[in-house]
Amino acid sequence: MSVERGDDPPDYAFTVDRKKWAVEVTGLIPQIMHEGKAHSRAGIDARTVGIEEEVRRDVLRRSGGDVHGAYNLHLEAPFTKAEVREIVIRAAEYIMSKDGGSMDLLKDGNAIIERKKANGELTVGSIWSIRPFQRLADGRNSDAYDLKATLLQCLQYALGKKLPRMCKLQGYDKTVIVFWHEMSWYDQDDLETALGQVLPGQHGIDCFFYVDSDKVLQVLGAAH
Repeated sequence: MSVERGDDPPDYAFTVDRKKWAVEVTGLIPQIMHEGKAHSRAGIDARTVGIEEEVRRDVLRRSGGDVHGAYNLHLEAPFTKAEVREIVIRAAEYIMSKDGGSMDLLKDGNAIIERKKANGELTVGSIWSIRPFQRLADGRNSDAYDLKATLLQCLQYALGKKLPRMCKLQGYDKTVIVFWHEMSWYDQDDLETALGQVLPGQHGIDCFFYVDSDKVLQVLGAAH
């Protein structure tokens, strides 16, 4: 077997037993509408998780390090930049006040802080999710809280870009699309079911593969 870079498309050209395979690799990346723009789900998650470190740094800067305890943030993203600033400021003030209980930082239930432990080294953790009814970039689907709708949107977007280009290829014995997913929410059965729902009747692709969390290729649909 030999592998070389393709001409985009495909990404790679495999030669197996004298047969040439066109292999295209594409990500299934959820896009969520926020402030009028489409953002990747992983990007929103990363920015949300980063709030806990911003809070910890702000408390240490204000206090000179003389603050203790363990705190949890309960966050339902996404947030605007102004909301993030308010969360950080009010969370830092809450921690420095050394009050117990919990506090609704935005007064809308989407950002709550609670003290878990009064003593020990200062730690700030977070429990977060995407808030219900946050729209996917593809408005035809219900919301980003619906994992099935999210998967269908990812597949529709990826196939809409890849299928027209792959179907025009010449000089190959087989054509293959390999999916990887930005978030490990789905198993092979989920993807196979969704793929059957969004594929057109005549698509010209011989087989589909999925790279799972252990980097093992799994077949989607019929491979020959």
